[in-house]
Amino acid sequence: RGIVIGSWPAGGSAARSPEDGRIGRLPESLRPLRPLAFAAVAREAKSRRERDFGDQQLVTLTVAPDGWIRIEASLETQARSAVDLGAIRFSLDRGLALIDEVRLHTCTLDDGRRFAVVQGCLAARAFHAEGSPLLITHLPMSCRPRAPTPFVVPGARAGSYHLLVVRPASLRGLGGDIAWCDNKFQCTEVVSLSGLLYEVGDWEASLRAPEVRVWTLNRKLIVVAEFQNKVRGRFNELAVAWRGAFDVAATGWINFTQFCNGCQAVGYKGDCSRLWDMLDEDRSGEISAKEFSKNYGEPCCHSLLQSRAE
Repeated sequence: RGIVIGSWPAGGSAARSPEDGRIGRLPESLRPLRPLAFAAVAREAKSRRERDFGDQQLVTLTVAPDGWIRIEASLETQARSAVDLGAIRFSLDRGLALIDEVRLHTCTLDDGRRFAVVQGCLAARAFHAEGSPLLITHLPMSCRPRAPTPFVVPGARAGSYHLLVVRPASLRGLGGDIAWCDNKFQCTEVVSLSGLLYEVGDWEASLRAPEVRVWTLNRKLIVVAEFQNKVRGRFNELAVAWRGAFDVAATGWINFTQFCNGCQAVGYKGDCSRLWDMLDEDRSGEISAKEFSKNYGEPCCHSLLQSRAE
C-alpha cells in the first residue's frame, strides 16, 4: 500500500515501450503466478500537501509474474498524478476455482474478521446492457458477503472499465454471487475480477457453513450416494454426466460455477457447497473427473442411523 506520484502514458500509446509505466517491483516471494490487473484512481497532484488533488481518472495497475507493477492510464496524464497502490490486493495460495481463470481466496485477521479476495480474469464473453445485471459466478456459503458491494474492475481494452456487484444470495447451498451491472457497455470483452475484496457477513456462521465442517465418513457416504444416484437417474452413467453436464469443455476438471450449473442440469436440489467440499478430496479448489466418479460405496443402515444422530 502507499501512494505513487508521476506522469503516466496511455495504455494504447503507439510510442509505449516495455519500461513505460513501471513503478516498482515485488520481491520474488510475493509475485503472482499469472498477470493480474486492478482498477485504481489517479488524482492530479496540485501540490505535495495532503488532500490537495485536482481532476481524476481511472487507471489500470498490472502486476506481472516477474514482479513488475505498471500503470496504464486511459488518457495520457500530462500533469503529475497520485495513484493509491492500495488497489492491489491478491493472494499467493491456490484458492478455490470459481470460473475461467478466476479464483477465490480467504484470510482471517487477528481480530477475528474474515475477508474474501477474488482474483483472475474471465474468458472473453459478450456483455450487453439489456442483460444487466448479468450473473457471473456463484460464491460458497463460507464466503457469504455481509451486504451488496460494488466494485469497478478493468477490461482488456484500453480505457475500458466495468461495474460489478458482490451480493449475498438466498439460494440453498450458495452464499452469494458476483454480477456484472453495467448499463451502457456492449461488447465482447475480457474482464479482470482482481481486486474484489469484501468482508464475510458472519464469521461465526461461516464456520458452521456446510463446506467447512468436518463430516464423518458415514455422512459423506450418504450425501455423495444421494448425488450420484440422482446423476445416474438422469444420465445412467457418471462418465456420461461428467461430459454432458459438468465438464462440457473437456478440460478434465471443473470449477465451482461449472459444478453448480451441472448440479442444476441433473436436477440435484441438495447443498452444492457441502457436496463440493466432500468431492474435492485433495483440496485443490477444483474437482477432477476421478474425484467426481469415485465409488464411495452405498451407505448401510447403521450409517443412516448414525447420520440422523449427528
